[in-house]
Amino acid sequence: MELYLLCLMAGESRRMGSLKQFVSLCGRTFFEYIVQRVSAVRDHCSRWVFVGRAGDERGREAVAMVGGVWVINPSPEDGPLSSIRCALS
Repeated sequence: MELYLLCLMAGESRRMGSLKQFVSLCGRTFFEYIVQRVSAVRDHCSRWVFVGRAGDERGREAVAMVGGVWVINPSPEDGPLSSIRCALS
């Protein structure tokens, strides 16, 4: 059985004022914090899948740097379930 890590990054983050993954949290971006925390299970995951929005080049580049797979959700306004559907396809 293959185990995948799925990280949803396509939301608008209206309340945060910018994309959540790049908001600073304890001196690191939220993205860096997530990657650091899940690195402990990296050997157990076949693939890291990150679902983001079109035009998020910073997100795509950050995902590439950690060896993840970047998937674009063409309709992020449809909510988190639409991102899960994108990842599964």
